[in-house]
Amino acid sequence: MKKSFIALLVLLGFVSCKKEIKSPIELITEIFKTESPVALDSTQLKTKYPTVFDFYKNNNFKTVWFEKNNRKAFIDFVKQLDEDGLNPIDYNLEIIQSVQKPFDSLSEAELMDLDAQLTAGFIKAANHLHNGKINPNTFYSDWEIKQTNTQADKLLNQALKKQKIAFVLDSLRPKNRIYARLRESLKAYKNQNTDTTKAINQKIVADKKIVLEDSTSAILAIKNRLAYLNFYQNSDSLSAVYTTDLEDAVKAFQKTHNLTPDGIIGSSTIKALNHNKDYRKKQIIANLERFRWYPDSLGTNYVMVNIPEFRLWFVQDGDTVVTKKIIVGKEARKTAILSSKFSDIVFNPTWTVPPTILKKDLTPAASKDLSYFSRNKIKIYKDGAVVDPEDWNPKHASQYRYVQDPGSHNSLGLIKFNFPNNHAVYLHDTNHKSGFGRDGRDLSSGCIRVNEPFDLATIIFEVDGNKNMTKAKMDELIAEGKTKSIRVKNPIYVHQFYWTVSLNENNEIQFNEDIYNLDIALYQALQI
Repeated sequence: MKKSFIALLVLLGFVSCKKEIKSPIELITEIFKTESPVALDSTQLKTKYPTVFDFYKNNNFKTVWFEKNNRKAFIDFVKQLDEDGLNPIDYNLEIIQSVQKPFDSLSEAELMDLDAQLTAGFIKAANHLHNGKINPNTFYSDWEIKQTNTQADKLLNQALKKQKIAFVLDSLRPKNRIYARLRESLKAYKNQNTDTTKAINQKIVADKKIVLEDSTSAILAIKNRLAYLNFYQNSDSLSAVYTTDLEDAVKAFQKTHNLTPDGIIGSSTIKALNHNKDYRKKQIIANLERFRWYPDSLGTNYVMVNIPEFRLWFVQDGDTVVTKKIIVGKEARKTAILSSKFSDIVFNPTWTVPPTILKKDLTPAASKDLSYFSRNKIKIYKDGAVVDPEDWNPKHASQYRYVQDPGSHNSLGLIKFNFPNNHAVYLHDTNHKSGFGRDGRDLSSGCIRVNEPFDLATIIFEVDGNKNMTKAKMDELIAEGKTKSIRVKNPIYVHQFYWTVSLNENNEIQFNEDIYNLDIALYQALQI
């Protein structure tokens, strides 16, 4: 019997001349020791950890982190949350790691503290990965996207039971290729050395546009900056002439910064060059947070709008089938962040002047010249009756309703795309097409103007199964000149988001101008 017992130890590898020899009883205890829950003092728990009290109440006031694998998995996962732009300290990592004693030697009070800290850390991490750390309503006054309940308590119980801590937490990250690329990019930026030399950080100044073969002192600074950003490798840094090889580097830079890649160094290109790597890193962290704010599912068919990129896409069954330039709200009249679905498309729409434009534009202009109404084909209504401009009282301008007749002169153009929302915004055509030729297209009063909007209407009707609404039929409706609304019967969604870092058509990271100046404030809030 004794020989068999020793043979078992040898077989299991517990007898070694190279390691400290333990007694057979100690070895057998270690092999067969089972970790099990420990009862907690509910009164102490409620006093010290009220935020997780209900969780433990539902678990019969017993510890839940008694499995070593679960504790290790959580610690390992949290250590890597800086790759999501989150701070591991927020999830009690330092407190958890400060417990130096072996788990089975902790007192009851120490067990409760450790268990509660692990639970609170998991729940917070789950919520932050799924819905973001910051409440978006505190950063965006026109926010209209509902967030879903993470149900972190239930997820924690499942993760502990199946020992899938890392798997469950990872599943809460946005399932989006841009989010994954942002994490990769953030890691790359953090691994780069920050150059603090004057040549890299001095502000580039150019009095006018710089074109090929121009000679100016700004060229030297531009070369240094592009070399630092890995766009330019030519060692000829002493020449102040704008050469073709430098132009190629400028074009490549413009492509990754949502600028027209024409090689002309204007104010927009100079502004983008003046943002250093530290600023870009902060932008990436801010955009990782924004991605966590957005819905898990965008639907099967939808229009995606990226406000600071000045572009929209129609996505059908996962494939982008239409891409269009757009014009969005200026900073003083921001375009709202929202998710909705199309309700109808209006041909030859009328336009009712909204309160902001009435106050800031119409009233001042019409007060100086009453012909403003006839020139713009705007009718004035009060109590349902048309009011002659001569009888209009600008002191009580808000008591009237102002409607612009349909037609090519109309501010909404010839077509409008409606979807329910609380901000009275929509997509529409425009009678001012020239704005689409600009790089910076934050020009509207909040609604989104679409370039070539009938292409968008065509694909919406096609996906909706409305075979009658051909291009010829739409032309016919426009020619009639009457306002006509066609309902969109099937769910086709519209999402208006704000990404200052996205991916271009080559799947490369692209930086867009922060037109509403939201990035740095969001980054700073994430550091608190």
